[in-house]
Amino acid sequence: MTVHLPAPWTGGKSSTATVEVYLPPGYDKGNARYPVFYEAPSTLGSWQNGMAFTTAMDGLMTSGYMPPAIVVFASTAGGPYVDAECADTFDGKEWFNRYMATDVVKWVDSNISTIATPDARSTLGFSQGGYCSAAIMARHPNVFSTSVSMSGYFQAGIKSGTTPTAWRPFDNDPQQMSASSPIELVPALPASLRSHVMVIMEADPNNHFYGGQARTYATALDNAGVAMAVLLDPRGHSWDAARPDIPAMMRIAALRMTQLGVFDAKR
Repeated sequence: MTVHLPAPWTGGKSSTATVEVYLPPGYDKGNARYPVFYEAPSTLGSWQNGMAFTTAMDGLMTSGYMPPAIVVFASTAGGPYVDAECADTFDGKEWFNRYMATDVVKWVDSNISTIATPDARSTLGFSQGGYCSAAIMARHPNVFSTSVSMSGYFQAGIKSGTTPTAWRPFDNDPQQMSASSPIELVPALPASLRSHVMVIMEADPNNHFYGGQARTYATALDNAGVAMAVLLDPRGHSWDAARPDIPAMMRIAALRMTQLGVFDAKR
């Protein structure tokens, strides 16, 4: 399913933003409701090319490895920033972070058979999307309870060889970047929220940037008492690592939902 929602930006090349929805096997049969994974900023096509996503998900769900779930892909393409970092930008031209937790969730819950509770909502992403997953959950822990981050980073605007323009949506302003950084936001949440959210992340421990970011974030989460699961994969920052790791990460997220009672009641 593909829809075009009013764009969460002014200017840019498009007045709409694309949202694509993966529906699990059996969705059109019966009246079941499903948990939802929200991915940004990529398209479903990029995940198809990287890991044959729909085939992989179909297999995981039909085999019983994980419960059926919906996956929503929200793209930043067409906005004023080529490298948008899923941000609410300093200049007010783009508000993608807020849009994910408001417009996208509202549309999905209104039009698709979802379990419409925070415990049943997870964010998901790879690379920049791994940052987006952490950043969106960190800003909206009352909307999403779990972040699934594959080979991501956790400091807004960080400069590295692979993130040379990540600072632009924040105007390279330390205060703006601090206010958007998962590595600072999640440990600063009230204790009641820290005990209710979870971070699931994957990284190459030998990669100076992504491995280093994962270690630093894990230390911050551990010090704050935030639940986490960390998968270490030496296959690098690539779909070659994400492809075999995502089944375990999605299963951990599903087990977390089970622990929270997501599947207990009829909804």
